[in-house]
Amino acid sequence: MDTGCGIRPRDLPRVCDLYYTGSNGRAGSQSSGVGLYLVKQVLERLGHSLQITSAVDDGTTVTVRFGTSTAAVA
Repeated sequence: MDTGCGIRPRDLPRVCDLYYTGSNGRAGSQSSGVGLYLVKQVLERLGHSLQITSAVDDGTTVTVRFGTSTAAVA
């Protein structure tokens, strides 16, 4: 968990969408909206999942859940 500014509830469902930067990302110029998208894509291909919970002014927790099945690589 971090202790940053947190992610607004309305932004949370879309933080892994390609190029989505949310309210915090649009306030600065360093967000590309690519990082979490790539993380989610890789994890899903490997049979794992990503869970993100956040509270404004409190921080964000990112959890990687490792699956038990083997992933097929194309």
